[in-house]
Amino acid sequence: LAYLNVSKDAVKGANQSKKTYWKRIHAYFHEHKDFVSTRSVGSMTQRWSTVKREVSWFCGIKNQQDRLNESGKTEDDQVSCCFFPLLGDCFLL
Repeated sequence: LAYLNVSKDAVKGANQSKKTYWKRIHAYFHEHKDFVSTRSVGSMTQRWSTVKREVSWFCGIKNQQDRLNESGKTEDDQVSCCFFPLLGDCFLL
């Protein structure tokens, strides 16, 4: 949530350095958390890299599935066929 709230700030959003951006995310996270955490700026940037990689992978697979444009399948059917192809024709959720 810190990533989203900091990036939506129209006043500071586009005209800040990478270092400043991540410092703001770090500050926002620690100001709004309701649990104990000692996450550093570095751990947050690393976590974002992981999230970004996985979301990109998902979007690529989903786009391939969308291009098949299979009639008669619901969105859930399409997603299950795309992510569980080794379990038979489709793995129904």
